Amino acid sequence: MVIEDYTAIGFDHLGSQPSAGVSEGKFVHIIGPDDEYLVFAPYKQAKWHAQIVMEFCRRHEDASCTVLHSGEDARFDVPGWTVSGGGHYRLRRNEKTLELGGSSKAYGPFNEVTLPGKIRTVPGWAEYRISVR
Repeated sequence: MVIEDYTAIGFDHLGSQPSAGVSEGKFVHIIGPDDEYLVFAPYKQAKWHAQIVMEFCRRHEDASCTVLHSGEDARFDVPGWTVSGGGHYRLRRNEKTLELGGSSKAYGPFNEVTLPGKIRTVPGWAEYRISVR
């Protein structure tokens, strides 16, 4: 699994060492042919989960988006990839906590059972307390 955080203006990739601070917003879980991605974006940058998917496609040349719906009920399909749900998050890096909850109107709920375990496999994230609310 790869974790991408679109919180910073430069849409920083978190890699193995998350930076300090607190952020909250929306996330999507995207499964590709060779890896899985958890993508965070703050509310101010992503009013809808589809905006996160669109930004993901823009940044990954091998993932091209197809518009299925636009406007408030926007939805993008990513041929060869699966958007496996989404929700809301609150990430406290200093405290090493991540709260996940909610559901995506466009892509449905995330898997509350398996996603926390997958996140813990990412270097630097094993010690995070992950809760589902």
